[in-house]
Amino acid sequence: MDKHKESCEKHDCVKLRMPEKGSIFESKNFKHSMHVPIVVYADFECLTKPIESCKPNSEHSYTEQYQKHEPSGFCFNIVCDGKKLKPVLYTKNPWMKTLAKYFVNI
Repeated sequence: MDKHKESCEKHDCVKLRMPEKGSIFESKNFKHSMHVPIVVYADFECLTKPIESCKPNSEHSYTEQYQKHEPSGFCFNIVCDGKKLKPVLYTKNPWMKTLAKYFVNI
């Protein structure tokens, strides 16, 4: 916390500016864009399991963890030239150590 205060005191406050309601984003530099023929979207599904955590201490900054997300499956949605292909689904099998490692190695 002390390091955070020290750093923040040296800088001005940041104020986010959002676009006006109903405004439209327009791009004029289409020459910088390129066609992407294949796009893959991946999504994980998880089960949440309660976990034991240490008791909070008001004298220190803390994050109270109360559940663990355990991946139970994932899906690839593939879009090829604007056409959505059949989704590819994977669910956790007993022979998989962790589903996340299996996802990374595909």
